[in-house]
Amino acid sequence: MIIILEGADGTGKTTLATKLMARMGGANIYRRATPREHVLREYTFDRITRDPIIADRWHYGELIYGPLFRTETQLTTTFFRAIDQYLRQIGALLVLVDGQAAEIRQRILGRAENDDIDELMMGDMLPRVLDQYREIYEWPQEVRKMRIMGPAEDHHVDEIIKHARRAYAARHIKYD
Repeated sequence: MIIILEGADGTGKTTLATKLMARMGGANIYRRATPREHVLREYTFDRITRDPIIADRWHYGELIYGPLFRTETQLTTTFFRAIDQYLRQIGALLVLVDGQAAEIRQRILGRAENDDIDELMMGDMLPRVLDQYREIYEWPQEVRKMRIMGPAEDHHVDEIIKHARRAYAARHIKYD
């Protein structure tokens, strides 16, 4: 089972990943940073196992944060579609973790450490980033997806696991 959590910084993706991992037991959490290799290699999994995988940000983040930090994204429309089809074939579930800007800013302020992205989110960038995530989420895609409003609650965890099991059952690629 593969669950991909997408959303702006401060929406609660990491908290949700931790809750999912605790509930699912044995899940691996992947955190995606700036692609260092070919973008298709970065956004496909090297090894798929029966163990649950939780990805804390994936290809949506490259579309949004790439232009902010490098002036462009490495993810073309063709690559986006290829990744989308791949995620559908392996039975992934994409979850957009959304929220209200004021609540997200409060969570960012409550963090022990802040980084460059947090600094950007405290300014006028946050509403634009949230809107970009919502816009990409609405694009036609093959991967199964759902949207929740953060922060993550137990009922979100249950609902995500239920949808992830359905996505996994409908996968096109079977694992050994």
